[in-house]
Amino acid sequence: MVVWWALIGAAFFDDIMPLIVVMAVLYAVWSLILFAKGATVGKKLLGMRVVKENGKPAGFFTMLIREWIGKSISGFVLFLGYLWILFDQENQGWHDKLMSTYVVSGFKR
Repeated sequence: MVVWWALIGAAFFDDIMPLIVVMAVLYAVWSLILFAKGATVGKKLLGMRVVKENGKPAGFFTMLIREWIGKSISGFVLFLGYLWILFDQENQGWHDKLMSTYVVSGFKR
């Protein structure tokens, strides 16, 4: 019986694998486009954006480093970098401190 369910699951996975790949590529492209505007997918949906200290939108490379490296550091030790937002006077996580960014309301297109 277990073998039967394993075969059905494998067949199902093979059928949807192309769809999963296409969706992952589309998500990655959309994320990279939003990085250029100083946002992430979640921030776009919530009407937020990331700005530098001078108020200008964070650029592509700032967002790339903030999201990939900075957020890895923030989550590395018990997610303390994210919890830091609750206690910081400027509501910055470690990833924001690293890149000198702030999250603000109001997404500009």
